[in-house]
Parts: sequence; C-alpha cells; structure tokens
Amino acid sequence: MSLTAAAELLSPLFYTYFLTFCRIGAAFLLFPAFTDHVPQQARLLFALAVSLPISLIVGDGVQMGEGSQVFSAIITNVTLGIYLGLAPRLFLSSMQMAGQVIGQVSGLYNPFNINGLAFEGSTIVSTLMVVAGTALIFAADLHVTFIQALTSSFSTVGLHGVPDFEIMNKGVILVISQAFTMAISFAAPFLVLGLVFNLALGVANKMMQALPVFFVFSPILMFLGILLIVITFGAIATMYTEGMRQVIEGL
Repeated sequence: MSLTAAAELLSPLFYTYFLTFCRIGAAFLLFPAFTDHVPQQARLLFALAVSLPISLIVGDGVQMGEGSQVFSAIITNVTLGIYLGLAPRLFLSSMQMAGQVIGQVSGLYNPFNINGLAFEGSTIVSTLMVVAGTALIFAADLHVTFIQALTSSFSTVGLHGVPDFEIMNKGVILVISQAFTMAISFAAPFLVLGLVFNLALGVANKMMQALPVFFVFSPILMFLGILLIVITFGAIATMYTEGMRQVIEGL
C-alpha cells in the first residue's frame, strides 16, 4: 500500500478522533470530578485517552468537508461538550449554596477561609460540602455514568449534526432550578434551627438584658450546627447522589 493510499485511509479516522476529542475534552474541562483539583494537562490527557475508544464506537470515519464545514463541526462539538460538562457542575453548586447558608446560620462562617474547591466567599461548611460532593461522584461511579452519557450523545447528535439549542437552554434552566431546590432542601433543618435559636436568644435578651447572650450562646449554636450536620449529612449525600445521577442520565 502506498503512502497516499494509507493517508486517504487514515485521514477519516484521525478526523473522527479529533472531533470526538473536541466534545469530550470540552466536557472534561467542566465536569466537577475532573476540575480544580486535577491539573489541566492531566484532564486533556485523560480526554485524549477516553476519546480513542469512543471514536471507534462512533463510526469508521467521517469524511472531511470544506473548511467552513470543518470549522462548524469543531464549534458544534465544543459547544455540546461545554453543555454536557456544565450541567453537572451547575448541580454541584447546590452543595455550595447549602453550605453557604448552613455556615452563616450555624455560626460556622469564616471570612478568612481558603476557597479550595468551592467558590468565592465560601464558608468552611460550603468548602466541606463541595469536596464531599466531588468525592461522592467517584464513590457512586457517576464519572462512569458521565462517560456513558458522553458516548450516547453521539447517537443523539452526530459529529456533523446540529444540536437543538432550545432543548439545551431548557436543560440548563432545569438543572439550575433543581440545584436551588436541592440547596433549600439541604439547608431547611438549619434554617429552622437558626430561627428557633435566635428567637430564644431574643427572649433571653429581653429577660436578662445585662447578659451578653451572643457571646454566651454562640458556642452552643456552633455545637448544634455541627451536630445537625453529622445527623443530616447521610440524607444529604443520598439526595445529592440521586439528583446528580438524574442530571447526568438526562444529558
């Protein structure tokens, strides 16, 4: 076989692999299990490794078209990858939002906290919950489910297909609403605790005005907050894991 014939045979395979990598690489850059704590070079290498078997599953090779078609295919696959990786990352924000509320209500807020895997202005509790949410993705094998969802996306929208942006917009809005609902559910017991405790502090302050109630009862509030975290975190982890699984399977 001549070099020209070999190039013509391998060119569609390499082109298919490249377009597959565009989608999977963009998704891995945003998927919460592979971000922040994983170096960008490692994520790209992992995406290159995962793209190879998936490109073989997608097809025997896609023929290259004109320059505009190639550019359009690259932009389409990168956009789809961003959407597929962004949806789980938005759902992870439910842990951050709940931790923010829990930290402020229970007196576990630290303005000098190192953000770590959380977001700007995060509390100690929100950082803890984001780290736990990331660990739960691996513990529940959701990273495998995510790779399976990426593989299934090629049957829904091919390498040269056109995505339905209306469905993508609705999907992002749905994930954001689910994240807010989940965050409120996680923080609800702590909001009740904060309301009851602060009402009790107000009554105590009226009855004993000379008593510095804030300094006396703040350690008790912190202890109750930590105790409530220990009691409710199992249910929080279960709800979060099932919600993340539904988000990934719905991609």
